[in-house]
Formats: sequence, structure tokens, C-alpha cells
Amino acid sequence: MNHYDSLTILSEEFLRVADGKGWYPDDSQYNLDRDLMHLHAEVSELWEADRVNSLNLPCNKSEFMVKYLKENLTCGEEEMADIVIKALTIAAKLKIDLPRAVRVKNDYNKIRPPKERK
Repeated sequence: MNHYDSLTILSEEFLRVADGKGWYPDDSQYNLDRDLMHLHAEVSELWEADRVNSLNLPCNKSEFMVKYLKENLTCGEEEMADIVIKALTIAAKLKIDLPRAVRVKNDYNKIRPPKERK
């Protein structure tokens, strides 16, 4: 197993949790549009946390997290986690070979020409 394979393990775990919480009650009719809008919403929440200077403040779920998990997240940590979880869940729903796709894309990024700054 290489380090990219952990993406499959994580995406399958995130999908199991989402399924268990009722996100995908009718698996025969997967709604990619809905999931992409949720992903966009998470990105917007991260942007908003930055805009109001709350990236490093405790997230709005921190009291619950501390009570039940004995740890909490900042707004930035929570929103980044939401983005990763949603993106990996979408990959699992689409049955994308994420370890291969990320490895190939990262290898491409290593050899591509540098971005020109304007």
C-alpha cells in the first residue's frame, strides 16, 4: 500500500458515515449537483470565516465537540475538514480511482511549467 491508497480508505469511511446519517437514501438516483452545491457551500463557509477573521477561533460546534470528543476545531480546521470529507465522499459516489487520479495529477503538477505571475 502506498500513501495515496489512504484516500480510498478515507473516502469509503466518509461515504459510510454519510450513508448512515441519511445523506443518500436512494442510491439509484445519485444527485451530483446537490453534492457539488454542498461542496461549494463549504468552500464559501471557509471564505466567510477568513473574511470575518475567525479562521483561528473555535468553530460553532466546539462546545459539543469538547463535551463528547474532548477536543475541538477552529473555524478554519472545521471548514477544511468539511471540504475534504465532501470531496472524498463525492469521489466514492462516482467510483473514481482517487489514489491513481491524485498521483497522476500530482506527478503532472511536478513537471508542468511554472505559473506566470501577473
